[in-house]
Amino acid sequence: MKEAKKKTFRRMTLAMLGLSVSLMVAGPGSVSAGNVPQETQRKLMGLSVPFVPNQGQLDKQVRFFARTFSGSVYVTDQGRTVYQLPAGKDGNHGWVLVEETENGLPASEIRGEKESQTKASFFTGNDPSKWQNGLATYEMVNLGEIYEGITLKLRAWGGSVEKLYHVVPGGDPREIRIRLRGAESIAVNGRGEMEVRTGNGPVVFSRPRAFQQAGNHRAEIEVAYHVDGNSYGFEVGRYDRGRELVIDPLIQSTYLGGGGTDSALSLAVSGGYVYVAGSTSSADFPLTSGGYQPGSGGGTKDAYVAKLSSDLKQLIRSSYLGGGGSDEARSLLVSGDSVYVAGATSSANFPFTSGCAQATFGGGTSDAFISKLNLDLTQLTQSTYLGGNDTDVAYSMAVSGDSVYVTGHTDSTDFPGRSGGAQATFGGGTSDAFISKLTMDLTQLTQSTYLGGSLLDEAHSLAFSGEYIYVTGHTYSDTDFPVTSGCAQATFGGLSDAFISKLNLGLTSTVQSTYLGGSGYDFSHALAVSGDSVYVTGATYSPDFPGRSGGAQPVFGGGSVDSFVSKLNLDLTPTVQSTYLGGSADDTASALAVSGGYVYVAGSTSSSDFPGTGSGAQPTFGGNQDAFVSRLNGSLTQLVQSTYIGGTDIEDAYSLAVSGSYVYVAGQTNSTDLPGKTGGAQPAKAANKDSFVSLLSDDLKGDLKKPTGGFYVIPNKKGGGAAIYLE
Repeated sequence: MKEAKKKTFRRMTLAMLGLSVSLMVAGPGSVSAGNVPQETQRKLMGLSVPFVPNQGQLDKQVRFFARTFSGSVYVTDQGRTVYQLPAGKDGNHGWVLVEETENGLPASEIRGEKESQTKASFFTGNDPSKWQNGLATYEMVNLGEIYEGITLKLRAWGGSVEKLYHVVPGGDPREIRIRLRGAESIAVNGRGEMEVRTGNGPVVFSRPRAFQQAGNHRAEIEVAYHVDGNSYGFEVGRYDRGRELVIDPLIQSTYLGGGGTDSALSLAVSGGYVYVAGSTSSADFPLTSGGYQPGSGGGTKDAYVAKLSSDLKQLIRSSYLGGGGSDEARSLLVSGDSVYVAGATSSANFPFTSGCAQATFGGGTSDAFISKLNLDLTQLTQSTYLGGNDTDVAYSMAVSGDSVYVTGHTDSTDFPGRSGGAQATFGGGTSDAFISKLTMDLTQLTQSTYLGGSLLDEAHSLAFSGEYIYVTGHTYSDTDFPVTSGCAQATFGGLSDAFISKLNLGLTSTVQSTYLGGSGYDFSHALAVSGDSVYVTGATYSPDFPGRSGGAQPVFGGGSVDSFVSKLNLDLTPTVQSTYLGGSADDTASALAVSGGYVYVAGSTSSSDFPGTGSGAQPTFGGNQDAFVSRLNGSLTQLVQSTYIGGTDIEDAYSLAVSGSYVYVAGQTNSTDLPGKTGGAQPAKAANKDSFVSLLSDDLKGDLKKPTGGFYVIPNKKGGGAAIYLE
């Protein structure tokens, strides 16, 4: 044990055939995360590493090579892949070589693909005629068809190398056989991982994953290792041999933030991109150069909008959005060629263009705002205030037909556009919910309405079905919230209730409205309409929440608060199915989506026993407070799968989107060890609180705790050798 304590480890993680491969070798020094400057981490691990063709720089057997921050990778003319990694043993520095040889066809078609913008130059010796200048480099190396019907490609970035096999119809994945040179032993452990023992330390391959894609649907395929001596391959379950089979764990996370406090509050997926909006107090929010507003507006915090690649590995552009006060984006949607953002602002100089629906600040501590940008985030097409003489905040936004609808809460007795609305007068108390309808160009406020009783009322989410709009939130108005006859719950349940209301699209009539709650506090945060059902989710303190009998979790989990999910019919009549969702500590749901007959819920949990996480992408609690994502059947009678998303500190999930076979989650994190961050657009946390975005498969399974990435190589304090940050 004492000898073991003397050793430190260097680690490299490789994505091989959709695997996370952790190579650990004994080494003389390591650096903790706290000793590595945040900006250094971000720059090192955020860089794409191109493959360079060998034109005399190296031994003639090498065809391509890449210098990652973890070492070098070489592709030989025989199709072998050789990894040269820094190592040391008994205090002596050196190298460890890991060599993989395919037992397949000769690699005769090795070529670079996707020429990168990087050019490489080599000035060796004092003979200029032997210097090489401006060599083309490539994002990927294609080794061609190395088995019949099976191609192999490699990509390098940060401290990692991704190696993927594509099995086309007619190919047989059983033909894949990789021989490891220098392995003392190979075995598969009880977790499905493959452990390779070498003279310099263990190499751990995480369990493989495979899938087939059909349009927007991805079918997971069973796959496991098959070990034979010092080589390995794969045993693949039943799959459609008429379609391509790919082994690739598309699990990824990324931080998003600068030196201040940043939070992602809404996201949308459109056109192969992920758009995120939230708030930032960072003067150095990443990649705002070229955006509509490249600098902070100067207040305490600004709204921001960001555009990322669908795999979260590239931040394409960001823009601040704000004036001299406090600005926060709460909702984001993409419609046509525009990105719409809504939230709250206290800035009297919030950016807008002429001709907007409300050009001047209404008053109070904040107005709601709605802004419209182009898809590249380089132009602000229009912005407008929306508010009266007191505080107004927009929480949710949706598009129907040629109109944009916004909902939130208002303290203003003179909220604009309410004349002729379903409820034209302020209900009373401190605030009412409001719903507003604007033209798509934000030049006209068509209609607004209050929604509330004599106490506090807030709306947090809205959605459409046919000719109706549904709104949800919470109310303290125990006797006079405008519920209607025949609704699901006509009487107030307790200290506060959720509510769901149905209005016509003109906002001139409330068709139906209902309470939803038990004897404690109940808050609804998100709503979705699918088919003939309305789904809502939020947080409940009530041990007697209505409709939970027969639900996936009919009993309160524990702590002070559980998440809840409820299903109502489109008429909001008394047919209600609900379920608790939570463990023995506090749990709160904030986001909801319905896709493919399943209901997806995201939020935050302090429960180390949150239900259904056993086979999840992250099956165990990260610590303190984690985000969670759960998948239930459409009737809410079965919890199909849950997963944690979190490191050792605090995570909150605020927004959720399902796109094809993938689930995206956005929120805020305090953790430096957010799972899956390596290879992300921003792999290192910049400050105390950063935004985060995570990508999972729609079954919420995978290997999120073993990201495809590696370690950092930086100068050590003595100025020689290299120090390694262990992930």
